[in-house]
Amino acid sequence: SIGTYEQLAGEYGWSLVESAVQAINVLKLHLTLPIFWALYFQMFELWYLQSKDMDLSIAPGMTINPEQATVLNPLFDVVWLILLTGVDRISRTCFSYTITAYTKMFIGYVLATLSFIYAVGLQYYIVSQPRGSVSIWHQLPQYFILAAAEILLYPAALQVAYVNAPVAMRNFIQSCLWFFIGIGNFIDMVVLLASERMREARDDQSPDPGMRRDIEPLFIVYAVAMGIATIVYLLLATWFRQSSLSRDDNSDTTLVGNDAGRRLIPTSRSPTPPSLQVVENG
Repeated sequence: SIGTYEQLAGEYGWSLVESAVQAINVLKLHLTLPIFWALYFQMFELWYLQSKDMDLSIAPGMTINPEQATVLNPLFDVVWLILLTGVDRISRTCFSYTITAYTKMFIGYVLATLSFIYAVGLQYYIVSQPRGSVSIWHQLPQYFILAAAEILLYPAALQVAYVNAPVAMRNFIQSCLWFFIGIGNFIDMVVLLASERMREARDDQSPDPGMRRDIEPLFIVYAVAMGIATIVYLLLATWFRQSSLSRDDNSDTTLVGNDAGRRLIPTSRSPTPPSLQVVENG
């Protein structure tokens, strides 16, 4: 409320209060990042379980362990980093077009969703075949697409946060983005532990040495969750950019004098607290 802002400003100063509100808005834009990371880290468990039911031969006389398939992720990260850097440079130098960080983030979410949809299809294909008959090479596309999503999304998220955060809050915002990775990892751990407990209870009742059909629902849930995160990010990005434009429209409002004897008047064009006008009492 206006009274709350006046009270905080009286204690901490108008500049700090406005910086804090702008920082909160930047963090709101990135609310879906923990979901992305929670689903991203599942590759080390769910996709690993998927690979255990596949043919692990990568060449005649050469077989890998299921956990070794995840090495594709850092390799593809390097490949995509080189490719996307080149694409970005070509678009700016040859076509005078700059791909915005917001667009990169959205494409990253879309690609992540596609990688999980592919994993769902692959899982059902594995189940429909004799165990160990589907080559591990069929997992390559989902790792390749998810690596592209990571390289597009996270550097762009850091860029958006750095550019839009107040100078005094930049270190705090960057720390929050790293904290979001930890939240995602924690969510992933809780979900996988819960699913493992349910799987053990089911095995105790009716042991089945056959294929892991019980993990199929997780593939579907993860794909749907990433799709929802993509839609939510699109809505948040639209709101954030509109509010940013509104703040730009009101950028002629300045703070003059000292903090004493001031009151807040919310502008009619911007719903966000950083666009509050300050006028002298009297």
